[in-house]
Amino acid sequence: MNQETTPAINTVDTQFTWYCETAQTDVVCHLKIYQVTFDKAVVIVSNLMDKDSLSVIQSNSTLIYMVSYKFGLSLNKTMWFEQNQIGDSLQQSTYSEVMLELGQVRHRRILPQKLEVLLSVKLS
Repeated sequence: MNQETTPAINTVDTQFTWYCETAQTDVVCHLKIYQVTFDKAVVIVSNLMDKDSLSVIQSNSTLIYMVSYKFGLSLNKTMWFEQNQIGDSLQQSTYSEVMLELGQVRHRRILPQKLEVLLSVKLS
């Protein structure tokens, strides 16, 4: 039996600003939230190319808690990814899965194609 997958729905595509305690400054990023199922989501965060802002990596744990609270996401049912754009082309972007484990943030590189399979949508 062939199981058809439903594409994830991009519910949020916006700039997001928050205050980073460690850097004592505002941090701005681009935020995309995809609803995969009723209670599961995927969040993709990327630095803004035209801003001289702090790297999102430096404040991932704060960002995860802030976005989860603001958008009503469950921490244990949300997957987090960071997009690192190289140059002006989205085709050259790299992605890292961001995981919270015992209060520590870990990153693992993931191929864009695997993320597209997970979402059942083409990344743009």
